[in-house]
Amino acid sequence: MAALRPGSKALRRLLCRSFSGGGVRLARERATERRDAASSREKEEFIYSRLQAKGSGPRTESGQRATLDAEEMADFYKDFLSKNFQKHMCYNRDWYKRNFAITFFMGKVALERMWSKLKQKPKKTSG
Repeated sequence: MAALRPGSKALRRLLCRSFSGGGVRLARERATERRDAASSREKEEFIYSRLQAKGSGPRTESGQRATLDAEEMADFYKDFLSKNFQKHMCYNRDWYKRNFAITFFMGKVALERMWSKLKQKPKKTSG
């Protein structure tokens, strides 16, 4: 791993992949919005199908939205997380990589500042 010595371009490139330009960040935000919309759509479909199975409609008699109890929603979340396990694992792995890169650069800056303070020599004054 001689190519990955401290200060080398290969190491910097490897660690900086997560700090891409603004276009990538916008695409990432759009992907998050699509994922959130898909999960809420799945949730609504699940609630609607369960309410139909019970024989009740999407609204109560007073006009409020009908809801399911916690146990039924736990079934939805269990199925949802099981189906999307791989996506969640990739997201977590990416999140840890980014945080490691940020922590690495913070440590590097702190060490460089400390090293520069140690290298400073007091000026001699003539008197």
